Amino acid sequence: MKMKAKMDFDLLQSLLDTSSDFMVMLSPAHEVLAYNKAAVDYLLLYFGTPLYIGADYRDFVVPNSMRTYLNAVRTVKTGDTVKIEHKTMTEDVTHWFEYKMSPVFDGKKIIAISLLARNIDLEKAAEADAKYLADTFEVIVQNAEEAIAFLDREARVLQYNNKAKERLFLNYGKKVKIGDDFRQFVYSELVEDFNADFQQTLMGNVCEKEYRTTNVDDVSVWIRVRMYPVCQDGAVIGVTLFVMDILEQKEIETINKIQLEKLRQISWHHSHVLRSPVAKILGITSVLKDDHDLDAEFCARLSFKLSNDFVESYKVFFCMILKFTSCETTATKFETWKAIIPLPDVQL
Repeated sequence: MKMKAKMDFDLLQSLLDTSSDFMVMLSPAHEVLAYNKAAVDYLLLYFGTPLYIGADYRDFVVPNSMRTYLNAVRTVKTGDTVKIEHKTMTEDVTHWFEYKMSPVFDGKKIIAISLLARNIDLEKAAEADAKYLADTFEVIVQNAEEAIAFLDREARVLQYNNKAKERLFLNYGKKVKIGDDFRQFVYSELVEDFNADFQQTLMGNVCEKEYRTTNVDDVSVWIRVRMYPVCQDGAVIGVTLFVMDILEQKEIETINKIQLEKLRQISWHHSHVLRSPVAKILGITSVLKDDHDLDAEFCARLSFKLSNDFVESYKVFFCMILKFTSCETTATKFETWKAIIPLPDVQL
């Protein structure tokens, strides 16, 4: 019987030693009754001394954890179980553990205390990363140029950023609060569109529209509204609302359109009004230069067909043409031109 009991104990110990969790059995007076290999390994890291049967477990508690340990033992002695997360640290070693301390009963009497500890370093690192990302995201959201609000399926406000708080106060003169029906902050003429888009978003669709209206102070407002479904476990649980003031952007777009139209008109004018007369002028110039005996009256009739406005613009240009025309009748031609079209005095 004793041999079987020993075999059962050795088997249990072997099973306990395969666990990566820290396990120690203590008496109510802190005496070590049993432990597994993980407990020995972790305590060696902190103290450099192996745990042993009969040791006072308080000698294996780091100073900054002693109060937590004693409070837990005191609670367990009342029959309750204690479960806490605790950062166990010395100058050289630091680990996060999830501790669970439970009473062991014999009838109604507490005869021992079971101490289990699970290393949660990875979980805490992940929590720290998640918190950092959440804090970073919160900073980004709170400082965004867009008003952002998270609404539940009934359009009640669950969260909002600083821009949303600012815009809603400026537009309606009252502060938004968690739990408010967001529809009370929607321009009356846009409520119907808002409700339709909100229902579409609850069906999993993304909605985006631009609206031009006036606020309560009769000031022109131009906004872009975007709605995105918020899903959890495949179900839409709410809507994230983004509202952007695009009045300045639209004003710039209008200015750009006006400028582009002006450029188009200039381009058309250059192509149809300016280049055509210039081409005619160049043709006349060629005739004047190549045919020295060309009748001056004929040249005058050709020039008269040009637009009076352009003739006025090109007076000097014609003078230069006449000046450099090598013809015996240059003076006669010039007088004919001058009689038809008043030209500035140019010495030939």
